[in-house]
Amino acid sequence: MVPVSITREDKMSTQAKFAKVQDRLNTIVLERDTEIRNMLACTVSGQHAFMLGLPGIGKSYLITEYLKCFDTVKYFDKLMTAHTDVSEVFGPVSIKALRDDDKLEYNTEGFLADVHVAFLDEIWKSNSQVLNALLTIMQERKFANGNQNIQAPLISLFGASNELPQDESLGALYDRFICRMHVQPLKADSSFAAMLTASKVDDLDDGDKLSIKDLEDAGKQAANVDITDIIEPLTLLRTMLKVPEFGLHDKVYVSDRRWKACVKFLQAIAWMQGVDKLDKDHVRYLTDCLWDNPDDREAIAQLLTHSEFVSATVDRFQTLYNESVALIAIANKMDDKKELGKLFVQLKERKDELESKIKNNPDKAHHLKDIMAEFKAGFRQISRRYRSM
Repeated sequence: MVPVSITREDKMSTQAKFAKVQDRLNTIVLERDTEIRNMLACTVSGQHAFMLGLPGIGKSYLITEYLKCFDTVKYFDKLMTAHTDVSEVFGPVSIKALRDDDKLEYNTEGFLADVHVAFLDEIWKSNSQVLNALLTIMQERKFANGNQNIQAPLISLFGASNELPQDESLGALYDRFICRMHVQPLKADSSFAAMLTASKVDDLDDGDKLSIKDLEDAGKQAANVDITDIIEPLTLLRTMLKVPEFGLHDKVYVSDRRWKACVKFLQAIAWMQGVDKLDKDHVRYLTDCLWDNPDDREAIAQLLTHSEFVSATVDRFQTLYNESVALIAIANKMDDKKELGKLFVQLKERKDELESKIKNNPDKAHHLKDIMAEFKAGFRQISRRYRSM
């Protein structure tokens, strides 16, 4: 691939807009840092994402709020049912083509084959005709309209459901979703309280919204991220997933197509972090790209903490973070303000320690900041809870 010529100013400007979108979504939808990061990375890399979760936990809300962050980007959203007709997804049948040329064609303007981003809620409830049409458009970006294949501008399709696909014939379509996220109900009482009392957050200014040029520029820039140092760790991971020793050999299948998409996804993550090269610490971001069944997610996450995929610096930082999370969990259950105050002081000291490590390890700062962002979210919740007592 010939590197695309990109000015430093253009790159920083595009990254800044994505960062603003990420910040806005994290303000609106609590405890969804990972999902938001993954959604943005899928958009940058031209991949698709699926959200699994119980009804009423904000899957559709998150994606809908994300769609509000676009400006000149065309998008389409639809709640799917078993009775949803192809014409409701790809456009009404052209009466003129049927009458004059005896051809079944669709007027696709404004529908799935004509947009950059799409959201299909309850996707697995769709009938087979719709699902089959999705296969080609998601992979090849083509839609068979009459006797011609039209090129679709689709960048990312987001699906959501409270169930996994039940029919084995849907395996190929399920594989098109590079990122699969199991969305959980809010865990922290402080998040629940904040959700109940939240006021409306202003939309982004028009100049901060993502345009189609922003998406195209981000994709080109991310494609230039150097993948050299990730090849060996991914080759090892591929082997580890196949051997009985790690207990995932009969549970996880990653197609060659999926591995290639994983690399693009990681390039997008690195681009969002502001770095030009992947390293082995990026492997941990693949947790939601490898599972087929959410029951296996924890085992995959554990495998990705193997020393072959984590540097000593990130490992030590992650250990401190895990200890801090345990303190936050204890703090969330405290009703005594004095005792909570003592624990809050400990958390503040831990926060200072983590920030110091970021400052002292600039070569790994992009990874440490991602972990730190998750800690800060929990810290803010405890801070609000303490002050409200």
